[in-house]
Amino acid sequence: MSERLTLIEQMLEGLAFIHREGCMHRDIRPENVLVSSSPLQAVIIDLDYATFDKTSKDYMKGTIRYLAPEVIALKHGTASTNSTYNMSVDVWSLGLTAHELLSGSRTPRFSEITRKIYNADLLTARRVNLRPTGDGNPKWAVSLLEEALRWDAATTIKIDRCSP
Repeated sequence: MSERLTLIEQMLEGLAFIHREGCMHRDIRPENVLVSSSPLQAVIIDLDYATFDKTSKDYMKGTIRYLAPEVIALKHGTASTNSTYNMSVDVWSLGLTAHELLSGSRTPRFSEITRKIYNADLLTARRVNLRPTGDGNPKWAVSLLEEALRWDAATTIKIDRCSP
């Protein structure tokens, strides 16, 4: 467990650096985190979809399973015409990635959420429990996931406030 927590901390530090540089990654997912075992280190890679724009409407960037609700709404056409997204989409994606790391598997809940958002069934999608399963997860990690996986992008924790 401590190794997983170390990797999550390093991913948080990496995303904080990317955001401090004014960059929005837009494709945070496990496959875009390079991990070495000796020394234990996580590095965020693959900036192909990154942008230095503060906001974006481009819903064609990212991996569907890890898209934030506001990007899915743009993709599905259920967002208002002037809707945009910002760096909070990276925090959502990192939250999903951390959730999978803590739970040890890709939980079907997120596929269910994505499907419900696509079907504009946000009320039931919001009822899906986003807490990591299993005992032994430290309180800070559970809190981090709860704050990263917020439905309203305006209330999603900012990366510079994410720390154990």
